[in-house]
Amino acid sequence: MNTLLNVNSIPGDEDSPPCNGLEPIALPESTTDGVSTKNVQPVTETTNTYNSADVHWYAMRTTYGREKKAYEYIVNKGTEAFYPTSTIEKKNKDGKMIHQVVSLLPNIFFIHTTEEMAKIYAYDKKDLHYLRFYYNQHHDGTKEPLIVPDSQIENLRIVCNSHAKDILVAPANISNFQTGQKVRVIKGDFKGIVGIVSRWHGQQRVGITLQGLCIIATAYVPSAFLEVI
Repeated sequence: MNTLLNVNSIPGDEDSPPCNGLEPIALPESTTDGVSTKNVQPVTETTNTYNSADVHWYAMRTTYGREKKAYEYIVNKGTEAFYPTSTIEKKNKDGKMIHQVVSLLPNIFFIHTTEEMAKIYAYDKKDLHYLRFYYNQHHDGTKEPLIVPDSQIENLRIVCNSHAKDILVAPANISNFQTGQKVRVIKGDFKGIVGIVSRWHGQQRVGITLQGLCIIATAYVPSAFLEVI
């Protein structure tokens, strides 16, 4: 995956979304309130601790490209997390082409837990002061932590595991992927993905939505590899 469209890491800019042109559906959390885990007893979390209906995938955002650091910290605390990456080709200082693993969605990763536990991490001013929630901002001025459906996380896992090149990331409101047939990929590297078929950069691809964040388009998928849902 060496083509990332409209995704830029902006060090120090805590108010800018991770995808240029992204609609402000999901807003970073204010740093003026919250609680710290400084006085909270260490927690080792397992998925069996909670009612499964209370556990969701929450989109988290960091500053200064520290999503891997936050991801590793949270995983070490026993919370399930997902850090989507891609592999790019680049030249090293000797001019040789090398492969480098980078974040597919700069500054973003996901944690699978309850809202209560997610808030402990998001409001930790000591060890995770660079971590923020993404929020769903409603028209009435209210907001809530952004939850990404399980099916969308599974689609994203398939994209990352494919190791395919020419994966595209675009703003969530891009018109090309708001029309077209809903399909399931039944063969190839992207088998299992459910999304919207469309042409992008001259090729037939399948676009998958990440709730309130962006749209990710697979590399080329032949029609024979698709079934209409």
